[in-house]
Amino acid sequence: MAKKKAETLTITRLVHDLKQRKSWVTMVWDKPPDRHIGLEVPYGTSLDDLHKEAEKTVQTFSVEFAATKIRLPEK
Repeated sequence: MAKKKAETLTITRLVHDLKQRKSWVTMVWDKPPDRHIGLEVPYGTSLDDLHKEAEKTVQTFSVEFAATKIRLPEK
């Protein structure tokens, strides 16, 4: 299998909800720009730590997603 070329993401938003004490990051792929992902990261994550924390969140989500049963809504 050929290696896939590395994609580039741009962090477009980091939100800290002071009342709920939660933080979220939004990232957008440079190509195609209509592909994006929003993730909860540890509350108060700094810009310096954002890449590392987002990567940890994606890895955790990936493990959970792989073990999750997917179904369609019932009619």
